[in-house]
Amino acid sequence: MGDLTTPTEPRAGLMGWLRFYGSTVMYSGLPLFFWNRPAWTEKDMVDQSGKVDMDTPAAYYDHGAKVYIACRSADRAKAAIDDIKKGGSVTLQGKMVYQPTVENSKTGSVEYIQLDLADLTSVEQCAAEFLSREERLDILFANAGIMALPPGQYTKQGYSMQWGTNVLGHQRLISLLLPVLQATSRANPTAPSRLITLASAAHSTAPTGGVDYESLKKGGKVLERWIEYGESKWGDIALAKWVDAHHGPKSGSTGGEVLACAVHPGLVSTPLYTHVSAASLLPYLPWVHAMINVTAKDGALAQLWAAEVPVHKARELSGGYVAPYESKITHRPDLTVEAAEKVWEWCEQQARRTD
Repeated sequence: MGDLTTPTEPRAGLMGWLRFYGSTVMYSGLPLFFWNRPAWTEKDMVDQSGKVDMDTPAAYYDHGAKVYIACRSADRAKAAIDDIKKGGSVTLQGKMVYQPTVENSKTGSVEYIQLDLADLTSVEQCAAEFLSREERLDILFANAGIMALPPGQYTKQGYSMQWGTNVLGHQRLISLLLPVLQATSRANPTAPSRLITLASAAHSTAPTGGVDYESLKKGGKVLERWIEYGESKWGDIALAKWVDAHHGPKSGSTGGEVLACAVHPGLVSTPLYTHVSAASLLPYLPWVHAMINVTAKDGALAQLWAAEVPVHKARELSGGYVAPYESKITHRPDLTVEAAEKVWEWCEQQARRTD
């Protein structure tokens, strides 16, 4: 591991935990709370012509960027790309509606690369495919994932499914694409590349210390589904914190600055809830649904804002935890730089075992 110049963080006491839980309630993203409303929208984005983005495609496509969608299914990717080009967005009830598209002269392009985050070989092939096509990457959104699967499911290499998909798969992709993120920053030092990982207020449910390392492999401890999910979201914040510590504005790195933060998108109406039985009732309770969830389009705004704020603001956010909307808040106090180092090194060890 490289030299770490970020100071050791003080251990948090009771007040640190109280601040965390207070901010988690205040900035949960519940539409019920009037202050959980976005002031910034995709209409505030500047022209993205010439930039290359990986994921969160629609807004970037509409603003002229070249966007890559990475997912498992080619058929689903093609359908998503068609919907993006037709101005499609999903309502709170899951219905696709189409808005007037922007002028074709202003749009960018959308391409697909196959990626299964639950298979490290697929992750490596995805990175290799991207690097064979591009020498530039302005923004990487590590925002795919799964939630609350029944326990006892594992990735192709035998890691617990939620951790293996949400953390290990993303870490491998980030690690392989870091050189092109840095190279892009060196070529454009006034507009450094950015990494956005997708976190959640549910990282509050992670085990003591954030990660139970005995639970991460098949044959080890099996965690309750929400604890395992919280563990994986805690890990996603750790990934952004590690990148900031080694490549962020205070790292002292000369290899190319990368501005990284973790974003809680709010409570978003998406297929993530497939494995949550109570969620099947929401379509029959529309008023409850509207108080709890936001649309996928609004759920993307927290990520887009973090990716699009001016550089000086992005440097303030780097290494931090962002919640809806436009707010940097407190993550769990046990999520220190040292803890992030341990997560990253563990992931690197798994990659070395599969080489």
